[in-house]
Amino acid sequence: MTDKQAAAAADAEHTERRQTPTERYHELAMSVANRQPSQPEHALTLTRNAKGDVQVELTVRSADLAELETDATATFDRVCAKYPRADAVPVPSDGGES
Repeated sequence: MTDKQAAAAADAEHTERRQTPTERYHELAMSVANRQPSQPEHALTLTRNAKGDVQVELTVRSADLAELETDATATFDRVCAKYPRADAVPVPSDGGES
């Protein structure tokens, strides 16, 4: 083997071969699968409609469904109590039993 052929063979060993589309897809899928999950997102939007009532839009995301329901319900109830509807009948604090 001549020096020129040896140099060409050495260069061929050091250059990376190009990945096939399947290999690139596999690499991408593995990186997505191993990615850390993002933190849960929460959003609360309050808007006032033409009647003057506050409209509540609540978005809560969580991995635990029971915790999600508890948090969302508590937050929604708290906001609705703070901004009651104009035509709402007040609920007695003793639970409505007379």
